[in-house]
Amino acid sequence: MKGKYKRKLKIVLGAFIVILALGILWYNAPLSATDLDPKDIKEIVVFDGNSGKSLHIEKQKDIDYIIESLNSLRIKRRGLSLGYMGYRYKTTIYLNSGEEADGFNSFIINSPDTIRKDPFFYTTLGSNTPCDYIEDLFEREKQKGADKL
Repeated sequence: MKGKYKRKLKIVLGAFIVILALGILWYNAPLSATDLDPKDIKEIVVFDGNSGKSLHIEKQKDIDYIIESLNSLRIKRRGLSLGYMGYRYKTTIYLNSGEEADGFNSFIINSPDTIRKDPFFYTTLGSNTPCDYIEDLFEREKQKGADKL
């Protein structure tokens, strides 16, 4: 009887260790932020959480830059984002069909090296988000006095 109990305990403990190891590998695995063709994108809508203004990016050169920047981005989970409020740029990508793109279609760019897609924060590996580019677009619009590109 004692031997059966030890055998079951070893199996349960072994399964727990394997599941824990797989969870750690999954959590630490680098990911691609997006894998989109810029020509399939109709519009990128960005809401600035600091100013309350939104920007509808429709110029193909701006879409190309942002999507190519996101496509080249490698990211890694950094921590849980549940319960955090406030953000820099809430970004939503719309396809030519008018639907939101799959995957990282709606996410938050908090800084040049941080993206938030609940339930996680992600940190960039090697390159930066298009945060500065988007900031420049907002600044240009502010100077023009409009809210649409």
